[in-house]
Amino acid sequence: MKDEATELEAAAERIAALRNDPRTAAVVRRAVVRPGALTLRRYLALEDAGSPVLSGVWPWEDSEAMSQAFCTSFAILFPERKIPLAEDLAAAIAEMADEVVRGFSTVMQMKFPKPTQAAPPQAHDGLGWVARIWGRLVAAGVRDPLDMPLDQVFILSAAMSANEGAETVGEDYRERTLPECGMRNGECEMEEGSR
Repeated sequence: MKDEATELEAAAERIAALRNDPRTAAVVRRAVVRPGALTLRRYLALEDAGSPVLSGVWPWEDSEAMSQAFCTSFAILFPERKIPLAEDLAAAIAEMADEVVRGFSTVMQMKFPKPTQAAPPQAHDGLGWVARIWGRLVAAGVRDPLDMPLDQVFILSAAMSANEGAETVGEDYRERTLPECGMRNGECEMEEGSR
């Protein structure tokens, strides 16, 4: 019992130290310094194409479908690059998957304080998260939110909610432990085993 209390105190002290650290949280620095390739526009294009990069389920048994899915996904996610050779397929699929993970790595659940009066229950309106975030950014005057990297979109959305009085639910950006990346050839590469 004493060990558990000591561990809890140590964890609380670590969290307090993180929250009092004046430096920008690492996940925010990474999103600003090297924005991800997955923008809201590219995400929607991948979704529209039914890209396996979003689900992780590739049609390996059907070579024609696999070729089409891979080329479409790669061209959407990295339009400035040439389609890789067949021997680089596995590495390219892993790179695309990493970009999707990175795009959503800054999603932060926010909650607003409970209103003093009970709000009437609202039925699900069917707008979805893309329309809500896009509308919010446009209303705030953000230019071209569709071409903004998703990791930055989610940081901006969380910051806007915080400025409106919402609080984080769960871990904040300082508490997150995303794998650090090393620079090689000017590119940020994930450490081995962090994929």
